Amino acid sequence: MGSGQHVAHRSRPTHVTGQRGHLAVGEQLARLRRPEHLRHRRGQRKLRALNHPAAPMLPQPVNAFKSTHHQLADVCLPLHYSSRLGVRRCGLAKLRQTAPAAVLYPGQMPSPAAGAAQINIDGAIGRLQDRVHTTPLLHSRLLDQAVGGRVWLKAENFQRAGSFKSRGAFNAALVGLEEKDSRGLLALSSGNHGQAVALAAAELGLSAVVVMSEGSSPVKIAAVRSYGAEVVTEGVNLGNRERVASELAAERGLRLIHPHDDPHVISGQATVGYELAGQLQARGVEAPLVLVPLGGGGLLAGMAIALRRWLPKARVAGVEPESGNDGALSLASGRRVTLPEAPVTVADGAATLRLGAIDWEVIRTAVDDIVTVSDRQIGEACWWLWSRCKLVVEPTGALGVAAALSTARSLAGLRQSASGADPTEIVCVLTGGNCLPSQIADLVESVAGQPPRF
Repeated sequence: MGSGQHVAHRSRPTHVTGQRGHLAVGEQLARLRRPEHLRHRRGQRKLRALNHPAAPMLPQPVNAFKSTHHQLADVCLPLHYSSRLGVRRCGLAKLRQTAPAAVLYPGQMPSPAAGAAQINIDGAIGRLQDRVHTTPLLHSRLLDQAVGGRVWLKAENFQRAGSFKSRGAFNAALVGLEEKDSRGLLALSSGNHGQAVALAAAELGLSAVVVMSEGSSPVKIAAVRSYGAEVVTEGVNLGNRERVASELAAERGLRLIHPHDDPHVISGQATVGYELAGQLQARGVEAPLVLVPLGGGGLLAGMAIALRRWLPKARVAGVEPESGNDGALSLASGRRVTLPEAPVTVADGAATLRLGAIDWEVIRTAVDDIVTVSDRQIGEACWWLWSRCKLVVEPTGALGVAAALSTARSLAGLRQSASGADPTEIVCVLTGGNCLPSQIADLVESVAGQPPRF
């Protein structure tokens, strides 16, 4: 277990968390798998009161979106396995919905609470039909052996434009057209969101401009341009790109689609959780630990809401690079933390200074934990995915696998439940696969001399 493996937990007392409010990732993820009678029950009465009745076994959209087209395709080898892990259910009363929320006019920037209330997963489910792929849920026996449990891979690297970002981009763009807003689109991005917005604009007959930091991944810049978008990089860095994007949008009369701090974008990303819930339930998995890469927080926030609704026994944890630990610091302190400088990490998609305000409004109440991993551990995860699973996954997309692998030696005493069955079910969301072959080669080479110890 590396020295850089840490976790923030909302309710851990200071005598457990220590001065910095962190625990080793192996210890924390192992604790998440303990039977309920062994875990901390602080606030259990309040949480129980906030919970809604259990959702139906097969997720179904509500109201106008009860189409049979919403049935999830099961493209993987069925593995019938029921987890008996008891877990604490987190309340999200203010954010859960029983009917689609009112549509927020594109371009308006709501307060964090108002923005969170506008998250409308049902609308996104209907809107994204025939626009994005239902991505497969994969399983690897070798990863099972390495981690000490059953590992599932939600392969968003097979999504259109190579990442989950297409969901949020298409949803936000379509909401605008529904509101008769035909302005061109503008995105600020480290790459994947820019590609997604460029693709959505091309298909919907809109123009697109993408603001990216100087030094962004060449393969991502090339991909954005291949969809017909204009790329602006001169003088742009992580610290000023939001200001540059806002000024450019006002100057050219474009509609800004934020990469994560937008209720329509979060709603689109939440459909990953909707799909995942149906795929897991089809395999008899009801109480997994879901590991979600964390950058600005749009995917983590959306998936947390969706899983609380459609797979309420799941536990949800964000994973970020240790040099970009704004999320872990925020969850530990109870307030949104901004890092003093841009993180330096191989996980470029998670190199953010702070969580989005709307994202934080959800994450602080709906996410169980946030863990951090080192660049070395990210390299090991890419090595596993490439050499053993034959999957091309960018470093940011491998964050969940990095966290899962880091717990491999900490589960020995936790693998048997009272019934003798292994209760460990882990889902890693592979968020994207947009990277140069040389980038993966460098990461694999970095661990080749010292092969992963699993």
